[in-house]
Parts: sequence; structure tokens; C-alpha cells
Amino acid sequence: MPHEFTAHPPQREHRITLPDGRTLALGEYGAPDGIPVIFFAGAASSRSMNVAGNAAEARNVRLITFDRPGLGASSPDPAKSARSVAADLSHALADIGAHTPVAIANSQGAVFGLAASAGGIVSRIALVSPADELAHPGLSALLTADVATFVQRIATDEESMRELLSSFTAESMMDFVFSGAAASDAEVFGEDDFRRLYRTALEEGFVQGGAGYAQDTIIASTPWRIPERSVGDVRIWFGADDSSHSPDLGDRLAQRYSAARRVVPGVGGALAWTHTAEILDDLLG
Repeated sequence: MPHEFTAHPPQREHRITLPDGRTLALGEYGAPDGIPVIFFAGAASSRSMNVAGNAAEARNVRLITFDRPGLGASSPDPAKSARSVAADLSHALADIGAHTPVAIANSQGAVFGLAASAGGIVSRIALVSPADELAHPGLSALLTADVATFVQRIATDEESMRELLSSFTAESMMDFVFSGAAASDAEVFGEDDFRRLYRTALEEGFVQGGAGYAQDTIIASTPWRIPERSVGDVRIWFGADDSSHSPDLGDRLAQRYSAARRVVPGVGGALAWTHTAEILDDLLG
């Protein structure tokens, strides 16, 4: 099965000045006048991370990626929240003429993608291998001891956890992600081109240091407070071998957001790159 990404830099770049003077950096792949699809990348990843490839090209997709505030070339925002990132993105999309987009949100991008859905910024969203809302009471009994301790420490000692998370680097993040990957993900995560792409995305993401990643992780690991009825059309995709993003492969998440859920056998967290065509077909209708 072909893996759908490009290791090349974005074909078009934007630096959008936001109303408060900060900058939001965006990248684009594919047809400039194609169907706009926003990609919310995973933890600490820059706008270079993508699901561009033949599947996107064949479907006339205009893939838009961006650096969340404090990552890559986007200005930091001390008050960053999932809702504020959605508002920043909304302003930037209007500036580049990307109207009525749909979206794919991967891993830690899920909370930001859901906030964009709740804000009416995207009309439909696929959460692919989404990092679950680990602080939700409905998941507490399902968490491993290590994950439960991590969530509890963020809740009770956020500043020391912020300091710890800020010490991450591109190298330590790669080690962390790949060490927890399923064996079935090796066909993607073990590929030289993918590893080069991922390293580039992380090196760019950490160019300002680890504070932006720490902010994102705290946002994702504390209660999301995104009202279920406020989100639009949500689809959830999980690889059956994924043991790192959700304790129940998004079952309760799908119930809460009235989302269709698909569990794909034979793959873990690499799902966004092994099943891009199917995800896009479902997303584009």
C-alpha cells in the first residue's frame, strides 16, 4: 500500500498577521484552487508534516498545514487555548481565501481540530489516531497507571510539568513516538523518507524551544470543555494496533461527539499515511 505524504517543503507559504500582531505560518500542497483540506498535525510538528501525495492530488485537494502558536514560524501566544488556535486559523484561512474547508486532525492535533469544528471553521473533520481526552472522567478507570499519573500531575502541578515538557527536543520526541509505535507501523515509520520528513517537522516545530509543545500538551491533557453539541460532522479513525492514543480506540470519544468510528486492522498510529485515500474519500463525500 503506498504511503501518502511528501517529504518536500510546502509548495506555497504564507505568513499571516493576526489582529493582535502575532504571525501564523501556513503551508500549502496541491492545487491552489482545489478543495481546501486543513491538516492539524500531531505533537510539536510543523507545517511540513502532511498527508499530501497521489491520493490528495487525484482528488484535487488543496492541503493546508500550519504551525500552531509557539511552534515553527508562528508567534507564541501566552494565552493559547484550543479555542484561540481555532480563532487564529479562522482569520488566516479567510486571508488566503480557503472557504468552507474540511479537515484531518492527527494525534495531538485532535483537540484543536475539534475546537475548529465547534467554532464552525471546518464543515467536516476526520480525527485520525486522535489523542483522546485523557482527563475526561469517563476514561479514568481505563488509563494505565503511568498515564493516570501523568494526567494527575498536570492537574495538580502544572508548572513543574510545563518545565519538564519544555525540555523535549526533536530527538527526544522522535524517540518517544517511535518507541511506543506498533510493530505494524514499521512499514511507514521505518521508511527513510518518512523519518526524514518527521525529523524536519520536529526540528522546525522546536525551533523556538519546547514551550509551544508544552502548552499544547497541557491543553490536550486537561479537560477540553468543547461542548458535544457544538461540533459539526465528526468521523473518528483508529488503527486496531494503536495502544498510545486512546485506551478504548476512541469508543467513548465517538459516543460523546456522535461520531462515526472506524477501526482498521493491521495498523496502529501510522493510519493517516497508510489509509489516506479512504480517509479522504469519506471526508469529501
